[in-house]
Formats: sequence, C-alpha cells, structure tokens
Amino acid sequence: MAAGLLAAIARDSNTLRGPFPKQAGKQEGTTVTCRVDRLLIANGLAVLRVSGRIAGDYVDVLRAAIDQERGFFAIDLEEVGLVDSGAVNLLAASEARGIELRNCPAYIRAWVDQERARW
Repeated sequence: MAAGLLAAIARDSNTLRGPFPKQAGKQEGTTVTCRVDRLLIANGLAVLRVSGRIAGDYVDVLRAAIDQERGFFAIDLEEVGLVDSGAVNLLAASEARGIELRNCPAYIRAWVDQERARW
C-alpha cells in the first residue's frame, strides 16, 4: 500500500477510514469516506461494519481491516453505497474463505455471485 494512502488512513482501535476525492456534483470541500467499524457481538463474534464507498485504493482500507482479524468474523455491508470491481473481488475472495457477508445490497450480492461463478 502506498505510503501516502497509509498517511491518509485515520486509525483508532475500532475504526479505519479513508477519504475519497471530491466527486462531480458534490459540494465543494466535501469528501466521501469509506469507514470500517469493528463491533463485537454475542459469543465474541467480530463484525466489520462497512459504510460509504469501497472503490479504488480504498479497497486496501477494507483489506487491512480483514487482514487484522483472527478467527471467525463477518462483514456487514448494509451501509455501503458503491463498490468497484476490486472491492467485489475482495468480497468474493473473503466469502470463499468462509467470511460471512451480512446485509449485502442486492446489486453487490449479484456481482459477488457472478464473480465467484467465474472461478
């Protein structure tokens, strides 16, 4: 991962964030953020709750969060608004490794299924 990207990621014990560049049509000075919150639920299960957009270099933000986990965990995608092909590949590979994708929006679910069918 590029050093500049690492510097851009704010990290505390439970959250990874990566700012996105401004987008056409967005108000000046605003950014769209990929955020990954780590939650512990019943029986010590960890859930990575992702919100925002998972695209471009910020696929690495999610990959870093996944790589830090040990044992069984799930990824909650309920608040994800946009993914690119890199994110879909990561999600498909994660699911193939036994990581549960929870609250997956229908278009992401279909794209992940399509990607896994190619393997």
